[in-house]
Amino acid sequence: ETVSIVSNRMRVALYPSTAKDFDKQVESVTLENLSGSGFEYGTMASDRSFVREGELDAGTIVITTDGSNYTVTDGSGNVIVTRSGDALAVHPLGDHPLTRVNGGYDYHGDFNCLNSYRDSAKITLVNYVGMEDYVKGVVPWEMNKDWPVEALKAQAVAAYTYVLRREKLENENPTSELMGAAISNDSTKFQAFFTPEQ
Repeated sequence: ETVSIVSNRMRVALYPSTAKDFDKQVESVTLENLSGSGFEYGTMASDRSFVREGELDAGTIVITTDGSNYTVTDGSGNVIVTRSGDALAVHPLGDHPLTRVNGGYDYHGDFNCLNSYRDSAKITLVNYVGMEDYVKGVVPWEMNKDWPVEALKAQAVAAYTYVLRREKLENENPTSELMGAAISNDSTKFQAFFTPEQ
């Protein structure tokens, strides 16, 4: 069976809790650009590209929603922007930047805050990450880095194949809790996914 690639960017629902206590919706999302370069905000296009609407001049931002408006504040609580809608996309600025999510793990790529399917005043966060960064984030969490190189290569192929298959299944029969993502970082249900730097 042939699986066509829609984009080289994967959509991964990021659940900010530990693997033992996944809560798929949160009241706020804190993003820290570890390069300190700030963020842009906007929307995600159907081709998974980021569409810029404005800039957020802060290295750390906190995003909340009341179900119809998104509010972005800086690390001191000052409102930077308020935007209506049921989604808000964020693009970290810098050269291949890492973004720390809710004080926990770090991720590459863009982020889309979506009103949760269970409670529109809560947020489900989806990471839009390049396929190479995704595979690099899976392999070291699925097996020991000291294993033979050929085994690591096989794991990379398995991770790539798995996520393409999950994307095909989600396109055919979407899972509401994933909010359009193919997978999540819940390692009890999917592949472990964090950045290799961690």
